Amino acid sequence: MATEDSDISAGEILADVNRRFEKTVLPGNFASMFMAIWNSQGKVFSWASAGHAPGILLKPGGRLHCLDSTGLLLGIDPNSSWNMLSLSLQTGDQLLLFSDGVPETTDSAGKIFTRQRLAESFANLQEKSPEETLAAIKEQLTLFRSTPSSHDDITMIAMRVD
Repeated sequence: MATEDSDISAGEILADVNRRFEKTVLPGNFASMFMAIWNSQGKVFSWASAGHAPGILLKPGGRLHCLDSTGLLLGIDPNSSWNMLSLSLQTGDQLLLFSDGVPETTDSAGKIFTRQRLAESFANLQEKSPEETLAAIKEQLTLFRSTPSSHDDITMIAMRVD
């Protein structure tokens, strides 16, 4: 497991997982993955993303920044590599990390929730705690799809830098 004291990067972990994944799945199968390391003392958030939606940063005052993806999906190329990106965060900054099932939630007409709508919802919840933010977004998704269950996983992590 990577920790803030580890010498291995999230990108190196993804490369190792990819080599193992490629050997164990049928051709044409792939997966997304997101790895992050939070250094609470230095307030540095580092990540590597294998085709996975990497998240949204919300600055105090409401400015949004979409984190960049750093590489291909797992299983596409056994020799792929992933960069690790880092951001120095400040007090009041908030992050929302999520699986693709969140913005890809569909309503009864097949219309998707979208990453844009998710980002706007996140910004509108800026004064809420991370727990309240997650509960409110989950409720918005449930109301949007008008059914209690989803066709994809709904996984979210929210954090605020104190």
